[in-house]
Amino acid sequence: MRLTRKRWTICTISLLVIFYKTKEIARSDEHQDAQLTGESKPSLSRLMANNSEGSIGKRLSVYLEEPKKGWKVNSTLVSMIRKDILRFLDAERDVTVVKSSLKPGDTIHYVLDRRRTFNVSHSLHSLLPEVSPLKNQRFKTCAVVGNSGILLKSRCGKEIDSHDFIIR
Repeated sequence: MRLTRKRWTICTISLLVIFYKTKEIARSDEHQDAQLTGESKPSLSRLMANNSEGSIGKRLSVYLEEPKKGWKVNSTLVSMIRKDILRFLDAERDVTVVKSSLKPGDTIHYVLDRRRTFNVSHSLHSLLPEVSPLKNQRFKTCAVVGNSGILLKSRCGKEIDSHDFIIR
C-alpha cells in the first residue's frame, strides 16, 4: 500500500510540474512575442520560496500572477527545463492511447499498478484517435482536475473549461 501511495504522490507532483511549466512556457512565449526588454530582477516568488510565513495559497498566487513590467524571459533556461522534463516524461507516449498502438483484444496495464489490466474492446478501439492529440502541440493554459466528486457544486466549471488542455 505504501508503494501505491508513493507512486500516486510522484504522479501528482509530476502533473503539477507539467501544469506549472506549461503556464510558464506559455507566459514566456507571450512575452517573447511582445518583445519585452529590461533587466531581470530576482522574483518575489524566489524570495518567498524559503519563507515560512504566509499560507500556501499566498505563496502559490505569487507564481501564478502576471510578471512585473520590465521582466525578460530567460529562453535558455526555459529550453533547458523543457528538455529536462522531456527526459523523464513523454506525455505523448505516456498519456495518450492511439489506434496504431493497440488492437481490439489487447490488454493495457495501468501505469501506477502494473497488476491491474484493462482489455481493449472493439467499441473502445473505434473511439480512439488515429494520431495523438498532443502531437506537436503546445497549450497556453492547462487544468489538472480530479474526478472524486470534490468539484460538485464548486462552480469551477467555467474556470476549468476556459483552459486549452484539461487533464482529468
